[in-house]
Amino acid sequence: MSRRVCATRAGWCAVSATLFVLVSCTTTAFVVMKNLPWSIFLVDTPLGFKLLERLYTAPLVNFRHTIDIVLSVYDEPPQVLLSHLETCCPKDTCRVFIYTSFAESARRSHSHERQQRGAYTKDEWSAFATNFTKDVDVVNNEWTGAEATGYITHIVEHYQDLAEVLVFAHGHVKSRHSRELCTAIQRGLGRLRDDVDLPIFVNINNWHQRRCVSRTRVRGQYATKELRDALYAAWHTLVSGDSVAEPARFTWECCAQFVTTRASIRQRSHKAWSHMFDVMSQGTYGDGLVAGFLWEYLWPTLIDEHGNVGKATC
Repeated sequence: MSRRVCATRAGWCAVSATLFVLVSCTTTAFVVMKNLPWSIFLVDTPLGFKLLERLYTAPLVNFRHTIDIVLSVYDEPPQVLLSHLETCCPKDTCRVFIYTSFAESARRSHSHERQQRGAYTKDEWSAFATNFTKDVDVVNNEWTGAEATGYITHIVEHYQDLAEVLVFAHGHVKSRHSRELCTAIQRGLGRLRDDVDLPIFVNINNWHQRRCVSRTRVRGQYATKELRDALYAAWHTLVSGDSVAEPARFTWECCAQFVTTRASIRQRSHKAWSHMFDVMSQGTYGDGLVAGFLWEYLWPTLIDEHGNVGKATC
C-alpha cells in the first residue's frame, strides 16, 4: 500500500476520532446539565437563562403527571385566555382554576390589549366551553392588590385535592414579564424532575436580575434594608413566630409566576397555610400585618425554603 493511501486513511481516522470525541463530550455535557440542579448554572444571566430555556422546554404531551393551572385574573377576556390554554392543557391530566377579582384597588391589570379590558363576571368565565376541566371563583383582591389572594385561596381550599404539579400564573396570555403563557408553562414543566415528590420552586417569568436580602447584606435592584426588615417581620408573622429559626436569606426574581409540586406545598400543613390566609385577609397592598406587595418576594421561600436559600448569596 502506498504511503499516500496510508496517510489519507490515517487522516480520515484522525478526523473521525475527533468528531466522535466532540459528539460524545457534547452529549455527556447535555445529559449532565439536564440532570444537575438547573440553578447552579448561569441562570442569573440573560445568556444562561436562554441556554436553560432551550434545554428544558418540552411539549406537554410528554409530561406524565397531573397538572393544576391556577390563574389570578383581572380584566382579561375569557375567550382569549381559555382558547390559548387549549393548546397546553391536556383534558385528561390538566385542570384550570380561575380566581377573578376586579376590585378598584387592584394594582395588577395585565390585559394585552387595553381596548379589550372589562370586568368579566364569574358566570361569563364559567360559560365559555373548554375541553379541560375548569373551576371559577371570585376572591377579594383588596387584601393584596395582586395575585397572592387567588394563590393562597387555592392552596387552602384545595389542599387535600392538589394535582402532582401546580402552575401559579397571572391570567394573561402575554405581558412584559413573561412569554406566552403556554410557552412559559412548558418551560417550567420541562425543568421539573421526574420525581415530583421533591420540593421545588421554578420561576416561569422572563429573565430578571435575582434580588437577595439577609440580616447582614442586601443585593439587587430595589433590595433595601427597609425591604429586608419588612420581609423578616412578615416571615415571623406568617410562618414561625419569634421562637423558630428564620431563613438565612430571602432571594427572588420578578414576578410571582411559578411551577411547583404538591409535595412542596404540603411541606407546610393545612393549618399553616390557613393561618397565612387569615393574615392576608387583614391586609391591603401597602399595609396590614403583611403588606400585599411583599408576597411576590416571599413565595420562593414559602414554597421551597431550603432550596431557595441556596440560590444566591448575600
